[in-house]
Amino acid sequence: FSEPQPATCDKEEEKLCGKSFTLGLIEALYVNDKVNIALNTKTRREVIAQATVTNDTSQQIIDAPGSAKICPLRRDNGCLLHRYRPLHCRLRGIGENDPRLEEILRELDLLSRLVFTALFQQHSDIAPPAVSCPDSVSGKFIQNYFHYLASQKASP
Repeated sequence: FSEPQPATCDKEEEKLCGKSFTLGLIEALYVNDKVNIALNTKTRREVIAQATVTNDTSQQIIDAPGSAKICPLRRDNGCLLHRYRPLHCRLRGIGENDPRLEEILRELDLLSRLVFTALFQQHSDIAPPAVSCPDSVSGKFIQNYFHYLASQKASP
């Protein structure tokens, strides 16, 4: 299994790596799956270790001296999973009010609700809470959903 080569990002894409963002359940599952399948063992361990440095999307992970970033998949001005990167990373240039974005987000919310129901046997009319990219990479996002379920059962 060879070492993955990061795809080079342009300057606009690089800016996204330094910003905190969250993923819905369907994207979190997808990213976690690609981390486990596409990365070799050594790189996967490094990426997961880096992702666990932060549990809060407001904190930053340090890549190199003086270089702060959020995404643990960033290496050498590129992304280890560029081909499989989340929607947040792909939609550069599409405005927040673009109807295509609204439709995509609605579909992702629907898929997240359907998967949530299938995985946890809990129906929800709203999308389950989003999780951080580092939690998605490390796999911790599943624990977050169990906490969410426990809090829902504890609520009146």
